[in-house]
Amino acid sequence: MPINLLLPLKMPIFANLATKANPEPASGEQEQIARAARAFEAQEYAKAVALLLPLKQYPEAMCFIGLVYLDDPLQPSMRSHGWESLIASARSGFGYAWLALGHRYLSGPDRSFPIEVEEIQRNFDYARYWLVKGAEQGCAVSHYLLAQCDCNVGDFGSAATRLILADTLGHKDAADLYDSIALGLDSETLGSAQKAALEWLNVRTANCDEWALRIAEVRSARKRESEVPAKMNLDAIPLH
Repeated sequence: MPINLLLPLKMPIFANLATKANPEPASGEQEQIARAARAFEAQEYAKAVALLLPLKQYPEAMCFIGLVYLDDPLQPSMRSHGWESLIASARSGFGYAWLALGHRYLSGPDRSFPIEVEEIQRNFDYARYWLVKGAEQGCAVSHYLLAQCDCNVGDFGSAATRLILADTLGHKDAADLYDSIALGLDSETLGSAQKAALEWLNVRTANCDEWALRIAEVRSARKRESEVPAKMNLDAIPLH
């Protein structure tokens, strides 16, 4: 079963999916890891490693050490170490590592070599495992990628549920993909998808005020965006 998803080469770096890894770095160490993450994004791999290695006991640092070793073209011999470090970070509970690891498995462990169908399926299963962990913590990107996985295997009802959740949690592209999928689904399937998404959200908002606050913040941000006046099209204004 071929996996043919449109994925960015790197995931954006953002908050750690409402999870706290253990042990947790001190505030100064957190800033150093943040600087290393920015260096990684800028492809300044040597700088990132220099900042991260003194803090490699922390899952946050392990995550970005792994990503650096997976991407640095000057360190091809460190690829296996990169996978080990990223997996160790994910197992320690660092939420961004769950997303990064799921994304990497979907992209393929090494894009420079062809891989067999069995390995593709195995990577697909690994990706789902880590993405589900992130999705359960409310990661909109994880829900969105899981929806793409569902589409890939023809489970469009499940994909619709995931996209409703991704949209509710703030993913900007989820609504458009949902609209595309919804065109090919009957009303019963759509109704079931909406019901499943509502039940998922109700369970979490009933047990945790933080979930209700998060959803309210997404809605508030979208309302503010919709109230921003559109740029004036000068070409459409008649001259007198």
